[in-house]
Amino acid sequence: MSLETLATQFRTMQLFAHIGHNRVSGPTFFEDHEFLGGLYGTYEGIYDSLVERMIGLGESPDLWKINAAANAGLQEMKAGKSSTDYLSALLTAEQSVGSAVDGLVDAEGMSQATINLLAQIADDSEQRRYKIQQRLGKLAVTERTEDVLDRLAERAGSN
Repeated sequence: MSLETLATQFRTMQLFAHIGHNRVSGPTFFEDHEFLGGLYGTYEGIYDSLVERMIGLGESPDLWKINAAANAGLQEMKAGKSSTDYLSALLTAEQSVGSAVDGLVDAEGMSQATINLLAQIADDSEQRRYKIQQRLGKLAVTERTEDVLDRLAERAGSN
């Protein structure tokens, strides 16, 4: 794992969250639209921080390659229109951030400042995981409520 690979991962997550922000629908649309909007902005900021760090360290990240790889990753993450699809995929991606950061921090030659940046990314990721899990829990309750209401409507229609 490298900083460039981590930047690619966050670019992929940014694009995916932005698509979800535009595509979600249903009874929790407004909440999920806003939540995903916040995520894609956050992911863009992390991507930018990683790229700027690489440049500051004298590296020359291949931004074309990063974005092509992000697009390839995006194709693998394709989801439907449900908020559950988007949030579940982002939760999985967030879970991989922790192990990716751990691998980078353990690498030799990493400056303390870069370790601090990565630690903050991992800490923030844990908080986002919690929030995504909360959204998914609320969606599950909403879906169960909708199912009950649909069954009641079917019964009322058959009488």
